[in-house]
Amino acid sequence: MLKVFNTRVYGLEESIIAGGYPMRSDDITEWTDGDIQLTEKDIARAVKLGTVPTGSGHDNFLKGIIVQYDVRYPNYWTPQFQRYSFHDIVSSNSKMHRMTKSATRS
Repeated sequence: MLKVFNTRVYGLEESIIAGGYPMRSDDITEWTDGDIQLTEKDIARAVKLGTVPTGSGHDNFLKGIIVQYDVRYPNYWTPQFQRYSFHDIVSSNSKMHRMTKSATRS
């Protein structure tokens, strides 16, 4: 069974705001942490841009959003997950390390 937990999202609001930069004619507002105010227009634009075809160039703002999580999964899932390049594995629970550790105890 697949279990995703300890999920954290970074850069969501910042990327939504930056997604509107190409169409702005006014100055970009400076803001500090916790000071970002998204409007309904910002959210609507993000939904529209986030649902365009992948690779069309209009979905670039999604690259600024970082999602970190822990995942527990069966072994057969690993090759399928590693086939796609939307993620980076930061740490793994390698069976080789565990086997080596067990072998040295004997």
